[in-house]
Amino acid sequence: MKAVIVFFTSLCLVFSQEERLPSALRSKPDGHIYDPSGWLLDERRTEIEETLGKAERQWSVRLFAVVLERNPAGGAEAYARMLGRSWGGEGVWGVIIHVPGIEGTPWCVAERGSMVKWASKESFDEAVKAAMDRTRREPAERLRLKVACKELTDELGFLGLKEERIEKKFGEAGNEGVEKAMDQHSNRRVLFVGVPLILLIGVVGFFVLRRKLRNRKKPFLFPETEHRVRFQGPWSGGGNAVLRFTRKVGKDSSRRG
Repeated sequence: MKAVIVFFTSLCLVFSQEERLPSALRSKPDGHIYDPSGWLLDERRTEIEETLGKAERQWSVRLFAVVLERNPAGGAEAYARMLGRSWGGEGVWGVIIHVPGIEGTPWCVAERGSMVKWASKESFDEAVKAAMDRTRREPAERLRLKVACKELTDELGFLGLKEERIEKKFGEAGNEGVEKAMDQHSNRRVLFVGVPLILLIGVVGFFVLRRKLRNRKKPFLFPETEHRVRFQGPWSGGGNAVLRFTRKVGKDSSRRG
């Protein structure tokens, strides 16, 4: 029952926050700037539009500058968060709100988006804080919004570039690891096939060489033969005497009859 009550309460809060946004702010403004009072000069407005457009083109970061005549009733940060979630979608976004004449402006709220694995939350929050700290050092109020947009674009751009380089480095390291593993696997296959083959060739060669050496050590002897009459014809050469060795071979490989 408590879970149901909490759910409906949260739902009501969401709808009530959406209703606080004027109808003119339901869709994101052209040029990333909302300034109905015309507080920004044309030249300054063009510079800011170019800066915020660069963030979206190069790093897919949606940044918006909002100039209000008075501080929102619910607070500038809460108002900026509602605008950012309405305009920024699921990506990386940031909203800078400036109220002329109010001390401490501009305010900035930025989020990584629920579907974006882009940098860590700690590094992202530190980048936004560093940009706004440098913005508040600007003494001229007319320049603070411009400085805030430039600093936030540079910080998030540098953070995105750094994360891109880290991912690229890890990707290259992973590719090198795969290539190294493949080389090791190939070397193992060569060893697994080549070593037994070399051993087999060596064994066969050993037995062939041994057989040849043994054949060389045998004495060169002519076999005992008897004369034959070819086709029962008269013997045409030599006598009919046959020499037969009855004794064994001597130490000097000779026979004596």
